[in-house]
Amino acid sequence: MKKILLLTGLLIAYSQLSAQCTASFTFSTSPANDGVVAFTSSTNAMQPASYYWNFSDGTVDYSENPIHTFLASGTFEVCLTISDSSAMCTTTYCDTFVVVNNSPPCEASFSYVFDSLGYSYLADNSLGYQLDYLWNFGDGTSSTTSGWQTHLFPGPGMWPVCLTVSNAATGCSNTFCDSILVTSCYAGFSYTFDAFGNGCTFTSQGTGSADTYYWNFGDGSTSTATNPYHIFTSNGSYNVQLTITSSTDSLCSDTQMQYLYAHYICDAHFSIIQDSTNVTNYLVYNSTPGSSAANYFWDFGDGTTSTLQYPTHTYAANMPYYICLTVSDASGCTDTYCDSINTGHGATPISLTVVAPAMTGISSVEETSSTLENYPNPFNESTIINYSISKDANVELYVMDLLGNVISTIDNSRKQSGNYNATWNAADVASGIYLLQMKVNDQLIIKKIVVSK
Repeated sequence: MKKILLLTGLLIAYSQLSAQCTASFTFSTSPANDGVVAFTSSTNAMQPASYYWNFSDGTVDYSENPIHTFLASGTFEVCLTISDSSAMCTTTYCDTFVVVNNSPPCEASFSYVFDSLGYSYLADNSLGYQLDYLWNFGDGTSSTTSGWQTHLFPGPGMWPVCLTVSNAATGCSNTFCDSILVTSCYAGFSYTFDAFGNGCTFTSQGTGSADTYYWNFGDGSTSTATNPYHIFTSNGSYNVQLTITSSTDSLCSDTQMQYLYAHYICDAHFSIIQDSTNVTNYLVYNSTPGSSAANYFWDFGDGTTSTLQYPTHTYAANMPYYICLTVSDASGCTDTYCDSINTGHGATPISLTVVAPAMTGISSVEETSSTLENYPNPFNESTIINYSISKDANVELYVMDLLGNVISTIDNSRKQSGNYNATWNAADVASGIYLLQMKVNDQLIIKKIVVSK
């Protein structure tokens, strides 16, 4: 009897919940008979989680009270489906009505781009309903298909292209024309950064009879040299553009742009590791790319500084310190990198020794053509590790604490050149700073990671 009563109660409760989850809507058409219909949801759901409108003309909507334009006259069945998370139900309501559209859109339009081989790509941007298409490319050829058009013109020149769209049922017809310049030359260039610094040599690789060059380096500087040399005064991403023209050929005019990232000597970086054999000594691996021609400025965070590339320093007290390295060169390029060190758990005095990666077999990411990154950082329970190697090699990927103890081996295998990813689960690891290390043959890349719980 109790089971029957319980089942009856559940059925009653379910019936009550279902009664509170009923899809419904009202609508009003535009007095202008332009196909615009405003819909208003009148559902009695407690907390509708989603709305799904199907207008039966190939379009849908997910808003609560949509305004929809029917592009043609006719009879349409519109359905609204709602989902109620509280009542755990999904219901649908449909209604059929007549739409009058005395002015359906019928507008032809297209845009285009070129590639380096001379092909043009024309995008159909027309508006209308069940349109017929007629492309006239101005070179004796045509097409009746919609969507993207790929076309190769017979040669350089100004080609008048026209698109006509029409609908026999509505009687609409509209034509859009544009003149497409097919150039007789194409811009192209390559670039090479200096071994040191942000100086960059650009080499024009265009085709045709171009004899005028205009470079825009994206940092406010320009050049009219054929193959210019340019120094970027700060690290960053730049949009470099080359425009070529010809004094003897009016059809020669083209622009190419490339994004490049300037970073080399002005890319300060270092890693801090506690000596596993002497906890009062810290090694700082100065992995700033470049040479001794750069200017170095160390701020050790206790009021003392140094301009040496590889200085040594002793702290008089145990406490957290914020260390910063600023590098610069004669061209005005400058960059600063900072990291913290906490000496509060060791004995005094605390010594800090800056060394070169080459002295320890450690190479910077920029020098090895291998990369090691993780996201997020800091993180709570897990982090995704992305790494790559430029050639086949044995890869050792592991995590160490600041005392030099390996706490997790993520990978130790031979891999082919390419990109890889792995996940490190730190759910059982205490909060703190750890070292993510990747050894590729005899090279070592070190990245500091932070577990924060």
